Amino acid sequence: MKKAKCNDILISTTSENIEDVGKSVVWLGNEEIGFSGDMYSYRTTANSKYIAYYFQTTEFQKQKEKKVTGTKLIRIHGDDMAKFSISLPPIEIQNKVVEILDKFQSLLSDTKGLLPQEIEQRQKQYEYYREKLLTFDTESKTIPRQTDRQTDRQTDRQTDRQTDRQTEQ
Repeated sequence: MKKAKCNDILISTTSENIEDVGKSVVWLGNEEIGFSGDMYSYRTTANSKYIAYYFQTTEFQKQKEKKVTGTKLIRIHGDDMAKFSISLPPIEIQNKVVEILDKFQSLLSDTKGLLPQEIEQRQKQYEYYREKLLTFDTESKTIPRQTDRQTDRQTDRQTDRQTDRQTEQ
């Protein structure tokens, strides 16, 4: 049985569709856990959550689609996954990106009292910023500060609206 340790990235290698092959989670527990043979484990010194978020991007999907095999049961091999190209900014930027995307995830999970259109808008906003934050200028290795400030302002506005709704109830 394979085992994962804290901060290991666990990646599905088999699914019935291309979208779900390569989905990943970061094990954040303190104890080792066992996992299936239909998964690939990746250990890194980079921010594991940054890489897991990267696996949700369009850029990663394009790389993955070139390596999957099968028709009814879609599979990607761990050896192919190990060859994927992931541009990593400095760890400080990885940490900041994860912090911002974690905030968005938190807002997405707290949809109580929101209209379906608002939920859909939040999801689109999250996907937009996820793509922007995980695509950076490899020359200067920085993320434009404007994106960070825009994200903070938008998060503040959404939090204010939630607070207003809760106060009205």
